[in-house]
Amino acid sequence: MSVLSSIRSRAGLLVAVIGIALLAFILGDIFTSGRSIFSSRETNVAVVGGEDISYLEFEHKVQEVLGQQLNQMKRSNPNATLDENTTDELVKDTWTRTINEKLFNHEFDKIGVTVSGDELLDSWLGKDPHPEVIRYFSDQRTHQILPEYARPDGKLNPIAVKRYLDKVKDEEEKQVVEIEKYIRTTRKQTKYMNLIKKGLYVTTAQGRHDSTDASAFYTLRYIGKKYSSATDSALKVTDSDLLTWYNAHQYKYNVKEAVRNIEYINFDITPSRRDINDLKGDMLAMVNEFKTKTGKEDSAFVQGESDSRVYKTRLIHRGSLKPDVDSVICKGVAGTVAGPVEEGNKMILYKLVATEHSSDSAKVRHILIAYKGAARADSTVTRTKDQAKHRADSLLALVKSKKKKLEDLVFANTDDGGSKSPTTKEGEMGYHGIYGWYTADMGFATGFKNYGLQHKKGEMAVVETEFGYHIMEVIDKTKESDKFEIVTIERQVQASKATVDSVFTAANKFAGINTTSDLFEKAVVKDGLNKRMATDIKASDHTISGLESPRELIHWIYADERKKGDVSQPFQLGERFVIATVTSVREKGVAPLDEVKDKVEMEVKKEKKAENFIALFTKESAGVSKIEDLASKMREPAQRAENLNFSSTFIPGVGQEYNLIGYMVTSKEGVLSKPIKGNSGVYVIMIEKIARNDKTETAKAFKKLTLNNMQAQVDQNVYDALKESANIKDNRAKFF
Repeated sequence: MSVLSSIRSRAGLLVAVIGIALLAFILGDIFTSGRSIFSSRETNVAVVGGEDISYLEFEHKVQEVLGQQLNQMKRSNPNATLDENTTDELVKDTWTRTINEKLFNHEFDKIGVTVSGDELLDSWLGKDPHPEVIRYFSDQRTHQILPEYARPDGKLNPIAVKRYLDKVKDEEEKQVVEIEKYIRTTRKQTKYMNLIKKGLYVTTAQGRHDSTDASAFYTLRYIGKKYSSATDSALKVTDSDLLTWYNAHQYKYNVKEAVRNIEYINFDITPSRRDINDLKGDMLAMVNEFKTKTGKEDSAFVQGESDSRVYKTRLIHRGSLKPDVDSVICKGVAGTVAGPVEEGNKMILYKLVATEHSSDSAKVRHILIAYKGAARADSTVTRTKDQAKHRADSLLALVKSKKKKLEDLVFANTDDGGSKSPTTKEGEMGYHGIYGWYTADMGFATGFKNYGLQHKKGEMAVVETEFGYHIMEVIDKTKESDKFEIVTIERQVQASKATVDSVFTAANKFAGINTTSDLFEKAVVKDGLNKRMATDIKASDHTISGLESPRELIHWIYADERKKGDVSQPFQLGERFVIATVTSVREKGVAPLDEVKDKVEMEVKKEKKAENFIALFTKESAGVSKIEDLASKMREPAQRAENLNFSSTFIPGVGQEYNLIGYMVTSKEGVLSKPIKGNSGVYVIMIEKIARNDKTETAKAFKKLTLNNMQAQVDQNVYDALKESANIKDNRAKFF
């Protein structure tokens, strides 16, 4: 493809020009604002395998990705903008792609993994285009292929793609380059993983062994002595004990990614009574004007004054509103206004638009006659609007003359897909043109909905909606009652600047006085404040449960100088000021003994209890061959668990005890085991019965199953191994 070759030859120049322009922009911003992005000692956003990824390099990539995404969104929506969530996701996606490039490119080069031009061409124009190509030619809101690039079946049209690439504009060319680069990387990665997967092998002996294990089902008798049954007070644990156990089990405390724990308090920003009264006064001032507005003026007034900027009426019954509002609205005439009334965190004005006498629900039959250009009209519909109206009138006349029944005309004439679908069953919406029972709240076209609710049973007429002309018949309806059509102006009750300043002053005073974790804790107790905690916060996190948009706080937590015991300044996160203190700083790698001392001590105590229990079991089981006799001597019940096999992960009454399963599948029937140290206690087991399942899959099937399971884990395991080997240092929290 000539355009791709052209793009490849010019990609270096494009990147250089863009990089210089971006650098000039960033430096210009720094010099004019007096800020410095390098105020931190760290100037790299990451280090991967000893290779630096600078802030400027990564920021350049991020800005390119954001620009490309925005351009792509504007292809289907010229007014599109990037919201915070989308931006965060794109930054994370750029990070993942950047890290993957660093991790895998060296591997690709070592073993010579490449992607040919033909492969790349197939990714754009083949039967199965690359997902990134499909995304590029799709509407970012609906995720459907854009009409100009779609085949009749909705799939990507390679002819249209070829036409686009042959005439690609300079502005879009670099997006094609980036897609090509990404496709190359992902295809190389797939080849790399497949090489590893194809190198895996499961022996026939392994398959036979797995088949034998799967066919055996055990009835187990066991006696257990739980660690929780013994108190800790009699156990003596020395520092030497802790250190010995810690040194032997450091792998348990290997932290793969730095984490922080915090405790924090909230100073909630809530509107004062004065704020509420001020808003109420503002809304009272608009009541008289609201009463006089009708039609389009009413709609414009509501859109201009309501927080939602939406004019939407709704039907209510008598008694649906608060009594003081209901008594005004449901006894008034059109134009009556009630309120403002405070409801939750809103102040609301109610206006009566109209009254009607109608049913709550109706059941109708219809035939839709669509026309070219009507909403959701099929591409095969070519009739004009006038032709559609004439056809609908003719069909209605035919029915009213009693020459035909409406239901007999549905399938041959309707353009409603639900009514024509051969899979639509009796009782479902659309069956023989029937829709019902429906209510005023359901999402049907207004004219369609109102006809059934407002007209009598048996009446028929032609009704126009945005979908075309409907020949409608009211089949049935509920009893009619008074309805009241209302519209509201709603405003959020918000704290004023004076209120926000007052809350900030209180929060700032607290932070200014209580500058250490000890002072923070004492003040929380003294003032009766509600302290919360958040654990295992990572530098890359964008959320903390219970806090709104906490990235600024996470930046503070991960600042270079941050240490355990530090207390923050107030951060405004949504409708509250948050003050936090760092309670734990755990860096990547093996956690120091001091940080995990409590956990280690618990394990050492468990170990000592296990030693005591094993000695007790060993003493009492001397000369004993029956589990009931041992149970009597131990004064512990002999329990039974049935239908266990090698793949069992849970033993009733015990829990997850893999050691017991391991002993079980290697034991003989009727033989007491030695004491087994488990996760929750010490156990002695005896196999009561072993049953074999003759219908178990063959060794060949298990061999294939095991291989599939191994291959399914390759992608993640290899990725994790490469990440661990590269010793990635993630500094994103200092910049993003």
